Amino acid sequence: MEVGAALTLDRLASAVHARLQAAQGSMSVPGTPLRHHLPFLTLDIHCATPIYAAHCRRALVNMPAEGAEGTRLKIMVADAQLHPALALPTWNEAAVGLGDIIERLESKALDGCYEQDFRNWQFMSVEAGIGLKLLDGAGAWPPWESAFPLRHFLHWAYAARGMRLLHAASLGTGAKGVLLAGAGGAGKSGTTLAGVLAGLQSVGDDYLALALDNGAARAFPVMKLMKQDADGLARLGLNPHDPIFGARNWQQKFEFDIEELVPGARMPEMAVSAILLPRITGEARSRLSPATPRELMFALMPNNLQQLPGRMKQGFDFIGRLSRSLPGYHLHLGSDPREIAATIGNFMERNA
Repeated sequence: MEVGAALTLDRLASAVHARLQAAQGSMSVPGTPLRHHLPFLTLDIHCATPIYAAHCRRALVNMPAEGAEGTRLKIMVADAQLHPALALPTWNEAAVGLGDIIERLESKALDGCYEQDFRNWQFMSVEAGIGLKLLDGAGAWPPWESAFPLRHFLHWAYAARGMRLLHAASLGTGAKGVLLAGAGGAGKSGTTLAGVLAGLQSVGDDYLALALDNGAARAFPVMKLMKQDADGLARLGLNPHDPIFGARNWQQKFEFDIEELVPGARMPEMAVSAILLPRITGEARSRLSPATPRELMFALMPNNLQQLPGRMKQGFDFIGRLSRSLPGYHLHLGSDPREIAATIGNFMERNA
């Protein structure tokens, strides 16, 4: 793309290729990247700012390197002001939506998206194994980024393997368990935390990686953190002032690693036997009632397709197959966290 040319949809793909090539050159400079081994994915993360690197260390699962296989991906998190060679001209095509940007890039074998409010670009070439997160300035990332760093890159990398980064919670025991799906406020995190405190395990509370082969679903951990507000912690008998919970985030919730709270709580892998749709009812006791595949799809679709842009058709197909492959139930939540955990535990024992 010529110097000084305006960034338009027609010129976007060529500009992205040029920036990815430049980022690859920058990452070849001697230095030690931050390396994370996730299920089927190894990340070499080059950060322009130590704060973002700290977010990655705190939030991303890092598994033992022995026997690590799968996709290898180099990602550069760059500040456009500190790396002017990577900077893009201002995007002025107000009539062009995110869907148009994604569609144009995907037609050129690229993944990418634009965060309008923060003027940040994210690009990836799975074929080349290179990703670039281009910040508009130092620290110019969304407030939720600290708990979910690089989630778009994980989404694209897993999608390229035929898997899916899924916005859902999980509970399990003995390498088998259930997914908890639904909109924010449905009770997923409180239910997960209650289960973990009662002796169950989890592969994730907000995001997890899912493989679906011939109707058999397996879930894997990618993010370490759980979120819960002060009232939710207190209902479970936890002290919000305990140093393990740290400071509140932008939602006034505490973020913490379940493995630090309950050692051994994180499962390395989970065979998924069912999908539960929790709902706070105020009833005295919890109960389960059957859910249709259509209800499962509508519980899974909105958050996943809105929060994880790109690969849309593949996402519809994956979630559709998942909803048809597994039994589903509405989980009407009672008022006692221990009773909720016991209800889920009993369900898993009966359906083992």
